[in-house]
Amino acid sequence: MAAQTKEAVVPRALRRAGLASSAMLLAPEPESIADALTDLEDMIAEWEGEGLVLSYHYTGNPQQAQPSEQSGLPDWSIAAVVHNLAIRLLVDNQRPIPDELSTLAFNGKETLKVKAVEVPSLARRNDMPRGTGNGRPRFYQESDPLRDVNGKIIDL
Repeated sequence: MAAQTKEAVVPRALRRAGLASSAMLLAPEPESIADALTDLEDMIAEWEGEGLVLSYHYTGNPQQAQPSEQSGLPDWSIAAVVHNLAIRLLVDNQRPIPDELSTLAFNGKETLKVKAVEVPSLARRNDMPRGTGNGRPRFYQESDPLRDVNGKIIDL
């Protein structure tokens, strides 16, 4: 996995949004990069609230994010992050969102959900069968009997 800096993610999003590109001779302004870095930090924080954990390295204050910092994003998540950030940048600049970009962002986030959402494990319920040949009429697990300090079973 190659280390991706935040500086590598933000220009890609600006290019996807059509707001800056070396091909169009539109260099990103420092203010645009700073705003995009803040949006990136906010977006990843929102995603973590939804259960998407990407091991992103946060800056203490999103307004003080530095482009040279390591993002901590896995390589397989970069495209989804870039496309979703590009949509946020277009909304900030009050520009229409192309259908292709919207589709790429949606599909990318769905892929992230499949790979990165942490689902908590569920404990097995007491009223579920434990298997065939149980021989008991009920499925409830028997609890341990109460014992006194000497280990003797206490009848209730």
